[in-house]
Amino acid sequence: MTQDNLLWSDVLGLLKDRMSKPAFETWFKETKAMIEGNNWIIITPNEFSRDWLESRYLSEIKEAIYSTTKEEANVAVIVENQSVGVSQLDVKIESILTQIEFLTQNEKVKILSLIKDKFTKEIISSKPQCGEQNTENSNYDEPNRISNLEKEVKQLKDELTGLHTEIRLLKKILANQNSGDTQEQG
Repeated sequence: MTQDNLLWSDVLGLLKDRMSKPAFETWFKETKAMIEGNNWIIITPNEFSRDWLESRYLSEIKEAIYSTTKEEANVAVIVENQSVGVSQLDVKIESILTQIEFLTQNEKVKILSLIKDKFTKEIISSKPQCGEQNTENSNYDEPNRISNLEKEVKQLKDELTGLHTEIRLLKKILANQNSGDTQEQG
C-alpha cells in the first residue's frame, strides 16, 4: 500500500466513524486519493459522487485530513476517468485552481492579469523582430516557435480550466441560492 493509500485509509477510518454506514458505503467506499504535500485530490467513480462530496462532505473531509496529518489541506475532488495520466504537475495545478476558487473576483482578475503580462512578455521576447531572418544565427528558430506555441496552448487550456471551475462554482452558488429562495417561499 502506498503512502497516499495509507493516509487516505486513515482519513476514511475517521470519516466512517463520523457518519452512517450507508452514507459511507455510498459516497466514500470507492474513492481514492493522490497527495502531494498538503494538496489532496480525491478521486471518485463518477460526476454525481464528485458533486455530492464537494457540496456535502468537503468540510468533513478537510477536518478528517487535519485530524490525521495536523495540516490544513487543499482538497480537490475529481472523477476517476479524469485522473488518467494525472501527474504531480496536474496535482499542483488542481490545487492552485482550488485555491483560486476562494478568491474574490477582483483578486482573480488581478492574478489573471499578472499571469498574462508575464507570459505575454516571454512570448514577445522570443519572436523575431521586424526584418530579422529565421537563420541559425538568429535568436528565433522553429523549435522555439513550436515551444512558444505549446506554452500558449497550455496557458489557454489553464485559463479555460479556471473558467470551467469558476462556472461550476457559480452554478453551485446559484443552485444554493435558488434552493434557499424556494425554502423561504414555502
